Amino acid sequence: MQACDDARQHSLREFLDRATIPTMTFARNFLTGMLIAACSSCVDTRLSENGRVGAARLDDATMASIAAHMTSRDLAAIPYPWIGLEGRLLEQDKQLQLIGYGSLLSAKSAARTFSVATVEQSYPVVAAGLYRVFQYVMHRTSPEQAGVDNGTALNVRWTGKADDLINGRVFSVPVAAIDALRRREVGYDLIPVPFVPWSHPNAEPAFAYVLSCTRPEFEGRQLLSDTSLPNSEYYAMCRAAAESVSDEFLSFYLSTTHVAGGLAAKAWEVGR
Repeated sequence: MQACDDARQHSLREFLDRATIPTMTFARNFLTGMLIAACSSCVDTRLSENGRVGAARLDDATMASIAAHMTSRDLAAIPYPWIGLEGRLLEQDKQLQLIGYGSLLSAKSAARTFSVATVEQSYPVVAAGLYRVFQYVMHRTSPEQAGVDNGTALNVRWTGKADDLINGRVFSVPVAAIDALRRREVGYDLIPVPFVPWSHPNAEPAFAYVLSCTRPEFEGRQLLSDTSLPNSEYYAMCRAAAESVSDEFLSFYLSTTHVAGGLAAKAWEVGR
């Protein structure tokens, strides 16, 4: 299958820029996050490579459908710590639609924060406009680990490119679980992105939020590193969770997930 043509990509990118990053302040935050990388001169190349891999799953008709659907939506990003989120959801009688792309792929890990029902009702999806990378610094969980490089967990960066795709699971998160999610995902903003079900990529697209960290630190704690390799236990957990969906889902995950330096996880595994 081919990626969408230039006209469709332009239309989709134009809407994504307008709908999901509605203020210049938030746009500057995203650009800052992208420029933090030690190899910042390589960022554009890495993002375009991710796009070529991701777009292979969706054909022209699907990409056009996503573009047409998105022009009718206008959602704002929600910076951490998501002040007032619960109140807005209650006013609208809604739940937070959230796409997990890392540890939340694991049912066991997700169940630490969400109810069994919330986890069981989640389903695999493909989301657009994102670059997934091991970049979020893992917590130091004991005094003995102070100063030790515990490796990194996954983060996504906004690219604004319709054919930059990742896979994940979408959850309907009730208001009662928002605070637990807030404590779990320190420093991550919520940004809206378009998605389609993994099993039905030609279905009508919808929007959900993803967790994206762009700030280098929060309250004195380092959040991002572009030199640390993945935490080994976390890496294995996410990989196993992706594989539990299907071999194709795992292959897509490994091709659209990156480590320090921009290498795709699939190639990194071969070279280890």
